[in-house]
Amino acid sequence: MINNITGSPVEGENFFGREKELDFAWNHIQKGNSIILSAPRRVGKSSFAKKLIESAKEKGWNTLEINLEEIKSEEGFIKLFIEKLQVESWWQKALTKTENLLGQILEGIKTNIEYNGIKASFEWKAKKTDIYNNLKNLLNHKEETLIMMDEMAIHRC
Repeated sequence: MINNITGSPVEGENFFGREKELDFAWNHIQKGNSIILSAPRRVGKSSFAKKLIESAKEKGWNTLEINLEEIKSEEGFIKLFIEKLQVESWWQKALTKTENLLGQILEGIKTNIEYNGIKASFEWKAKKTDIYNNLKNLLNHKEETLIMMDEMAIHRC
């Protein structure tokens, strides 16, 4: 029996329908495209995205889910991204190759994060380009990876 749930995103048997939309989104993702789900609150964006993550895992992709609801700055995003990355099993396998790069990223952010004895000491804006380039190089681009960012606020200037 399917339950109509309001609150947290629905998963498993409680997620139903939208097969056509899922196929459409998945085809675009497999081609290397990004997808932004924009709609009013409470219509199922997070549930839909979680279903895509589930499909990616079933196909052997690396996946990463990040909830940005409490993030207020770029520095906060980088810190959260790295924290979430560190708990993924697929990341742990690749860690030895990129451990120094991770340290360089953390050194470039003025923060309280410490990793393997490395503390941040540089100002964010001065190192911003280097930090993003290093962050890009953290992921193995030869492996299929799907990153889902939920509750991302988009500010219009």
